[in-house]
Amino acid sequence: MGKTNKFIILLVVLAGMLSLPAQALHGRGCGQTVLASKILPALSANIDLQIPLVAIPQVIDSVVVVLERDGKILMSLRDGSVGKDTWAFVGGKADPEESVAECAIREVREEIGVELKNLQLLHATYTYQYENSQWYRVFVLRARYEGEIEIKEPHKIQALEWFAPDNLPMTIFQPIRSYLPEVLRKLRN
Repeated sequence: MGKTNKFIILLVVLAGMLSLPAQALHGRGCGQTVLASKILPALSANIDLQIPLVAIPQVIDSVVVVLERDGKILMSLRDGSVGKDTWAFVGGKADPEESVAECAIREVREEIGVELKNLQLLHATYTYQYENSQWYRVFVLRARYEGEIEIKEPHKIQALEWFAPDNLPMTIFQPIRSYLPEVLRKLRN
């Protein structure tokens, strides 16, 4: 088999690693790992790729939620071991078998005590978090909320503050920096 065919098959495998689930917002199965040994035989039956069949690095699904009020967006000042003293949207990691919507509702309720409604997928991307050497598949949702916002997890959040999109704090959580311009663009539309 020629180099071109091997390259095309490798691209198909990588595309599969990076693909977002079609039913990401309400589907199940976030946070699962897929083994290359399960993908490659299906793509390359009886083809010697001469590459080792190793586990694809685990990707952790996470959800962040953009809440808006009076033209401003809510951000939390992080506490804890990763991203301490940086600003981020509220949210967190999906539990196994938890949908993106379920994760958003649970995380926001746990962190700031409000109920979400009218969830809308704004953006989905992959990001690498250098502090813990981990890949994340990030779903950014926009939602309305009911209730009074207050810090419910002081071991994770130091402060909550509303910021104008054109006047965000300088210390933004590193993984958010890569997709923040796109999210802000979509919020304007």
